[in-house]
Amino acid sequence: GAQVLGFIGLSGVYDINSHYLHEKKRGVHEISALKPANGFTVDAFTASSPTALARAREHTHTRTHTHLPRVIRLVHSSDDNTVPFTSSANFYEALRGISNTQREVEGDEQGEDGGTRMGS
Repeated sequence: GAQVLGFIGLSGVYDINSHYLHEKKRGVHEISALKPANGFTVDAFTASSPTALARAREHTHTRTHTHLPRVIRLVHSSDDNTVPFTSSANFYEALRGISNTQREVEGDEQGEDGGTRMGS
């Protein structure tokens, strides 16, 4: 079958529940498509959240890393007010917990635009 060779995440929402709480704080949670698109409940939000799924795999020691692309790059501005930078930072840390080598997900550096790039 086809295999994904790489993934580039741009200012992504990787923790649905956390982002819903962020939207609620901003007063836009009822007009946002986030809640209906992800099942309306905290359990459904967790089941749709890459960060939560990666953390669950880390604790069960499931060999998820064999299904990850070899290259994962997350790009996110630290000045992003719509999707907080912590979304990518937390996903990055969760990925590091299930990677079988440091090559898969490593390092971070300040970008030219003040944003941060994470990946390998």
